[in-house]
Amino acid sequence: MRNRIIAALLLCTLAACANKPPPPASTSTYEGVPLPPVKPPVPAKWAHTVSASHDPANEVHLSANDFQCLAQAIYFEAGDDIPTGQRAVGDVIINRLRDPRFPKTVCDIIHQGGEGAPGRCQFSWWCDGRSDATGDGIRWQMAEQAANEVVSGDYPDWTKGALFFHNKSVHPYWSKRLQLTNVIGEHIFYR
Repeated sequence: MRNRIIAALLLCTLAACANKPPPPASTSTYEGVPLPPVKPPVPAKWAHTVSASHDPANEVHLSANDFQCLAQAIYFEAGDDIPTGQRAVGDVIINRLRDPRFPKTVCDIIHQGGEGAPGRCQFSWWCDGRSDATGDGIRWQMAEQAANEVVSGDYPDWTKGALFFHNKSVHPYWSKRLQLTNVIGEHIFYR
């Protein structure tokens, strides 16, 4: 029942954005497109494990703080994106965590480049001078769900090992030096 309520709220939000009346609450699709399953957010006190294809050799353990950093990055970088796009942004962060060229924790990866240094931060929202409060409850719940799905290892890495991404609306100079791996939702991914 809770999942149907959450799905109905999401549908109402989507419908409001499209200026269309929301479908009835009992509908499990939106304009013929099946809705993704809605999982409850993971409590912050839990430690999380990532495993690629459920291979224990590839497990990465995240603290509750790192999980929150991952969810916050998804919230700001892809909070309005499709679920696959949200997971893809999370995958890039986890891919960086596995790469020795990047910092050793999720929070350090996200904060890399220094606060208050526009153009030097790896994640622009971190040093854009705006509040980092996650005030939109539904968007935050979706970001937590995407983060949980990334760390669960239940979904493939559609970024194909990407370490970098940018929104389709921008054209950074560095993108020409990298190999494009995929376009997912509103972002382009590279390694």
